[in-house]
Amino acid sequence: MSLRIAVIGAGPAGGLIAGLLAREGHRVTLGDRRDRAAMEANEDRSIQLSVSPRGMGALAAAGLDDSMKARSIPLAGRVFHRPTAACCRCCPPIPAGRTSRPTGVS
Repeated sequence: MSLRIAVIGAGPAGGLIAGLLAREGHRVTLGDRRDRAAMEANEDRSIQLSVSPRGMGALAAAGLDDSMKARSIPLAGRVFHRPTAACCRCCPPIPAGRTSRPTGVS
């Protein structure tokens, strides 16, 4: 049975679920608070999107992980900055062979 489904939010999660639903044969309308002209005006802007191991799991379930890996670079660690540009928190890289940090390390 094909359903008509509206997905609100055209970010990474909304786009992924809309694509999966369409692949299953549903008629999907994807909407976002921003209008198309606003999104197209910023299409050359880098948003430096990072994907967590959990997010990569979702992409793998959708069959998109190889495509994502081909278009990305590994993230070795993260640094958060205060508005004053002072470093406030550093996250060490995920140990080799693991998909997440040990408990207590964020």
